[in-house]
Parts: sequence; C-alpha cells; structure tokens
Amino acid sequence: YQAGARVVELTGAHKASQAAYVINRRPGYTLNQPQLYPTKSPVFVTDIWIVNDKNSNQELVAEVINKLLAKDMFSPVLLEKLTLATTLITAQLLSAYRRDNIVLIDK
Repeated sequence: YQAGARVVELTGAHKASQAAYVINRRPGYTLNQPQLYPTKSPVFVTDIWIVNDKNSNQELVAEVINKLLAKDMFSPVLLEKLTLATTLITAQLLSAYRRDNIVLIDK
C-alpha cells in the first residue's frame, strides 16, 4: 500500500468480456495503475520484465528468491515461465481466458 498498490474487491459473477490481462515485456515500463481503477472492467497486469531486472545490489529477482529460500531453485528463465504460467492460470480460473482479452506489450 505504501508504494501505491490497491486491492479492488470484485463481487458478483464476472464474464470473460469483463476482464483484460496484460502481459508486459517492455523493460522499465508499467501501466499507470491508478488510471486502471475507475475502468468498468478489471485489468490484471503482469510486468514479466521484472524477472530480469536487478535490484539496487545488482541482484536478479531469481537470485534474491534463491537467497531467501536458501536453495538454488530458480533461474531467471524458469521464474519468467512460472510467472507467465501463473498469469494464464489466473485468467483461466476466472473464466476469462480468451485470445481477444489477453494483451501483450512487447519490448
């Protein structure tokens, strides 16, 4: 919340036409989340580029997770695939998995 995140509770039945899924591969770019909140349709954004980004210590996200778990489990490639799979599973679980409502913002 301190960084500007919001949780929007969805109620009632939601149809596939009501949700959009954005998979963003453009490094350093994300959609302006506050502008998405007043839209009638919920928008779920996955900034997939973050998996290959580095923190202030020049560590990749996968390296940080591996340190936290004290195990060498994730490579950046594997973490990106798992993140993308999670996004698509979420879309499927919400019955909104259609080609016309999943948007890719490419590099």
